Amino acid sequence: MAKTVSTRILVLGTILVLFAAGCGTPKHTITVDKAVQRIDGYVQETLRSVPTSLRFGDRQVETDYDGGCVKPLTDSGFTGQINPDIVYKASVPASAEGEVRDFFAAVASHWKRRSAEVSSTRTPDGTPGLLSVHPFHNGYRLFVSYYPSRIIELGGVLDDCIWRYGAPQPTDDP
Repeated sequence: MAKTVSTRILVLGTILVLFAAGCGTPKHTITVDKAVQRIDGYVQETLRSVPTSLRFGDRQVETDYDGGCVKPLTDSGFTGQINPDIVYKASVPASAEGEVRDFFAAVASHWKRRSAEVSSTRTPDGTPGLLSVHPFHNGYRLFVSYYPSRIIELGGVLDDCIWRYGAPQPTDDP
């Protein structure tokens, strides 16, 4: 009986140490400006490396998305952290829908050569739907999405929650 109690205390102590050692929100992260710069770098690398006649423009930067940035182990309580993302859009003329398949394949090929994890989905008619790329398993994800409205999006997102200025501000709740 004493051995069981000692084991439970040891396990509970280990869990508490692990929690205190790093399961809370980080004290320091990269800044939103640095994150946007890195995300855009991956997107721009893709555009430079993958030949296409698609013209991506309409750059949209989102730095206020806070979904999922909640206190660890509670799944609630917004911390003040954010997940920035960037999206570029291109309209696809009906005559260029084959270009969408080629673009998806070229993006996947480029990032696979760089040892990235790549996954994709297709619509029921076989048209590419979503391509997801995790470049270096470092918290960034690139994506290519194609919509029935003949809009293709190329973008990137930071998977991790970060502090806007690199550290919690007085109005944040780490």
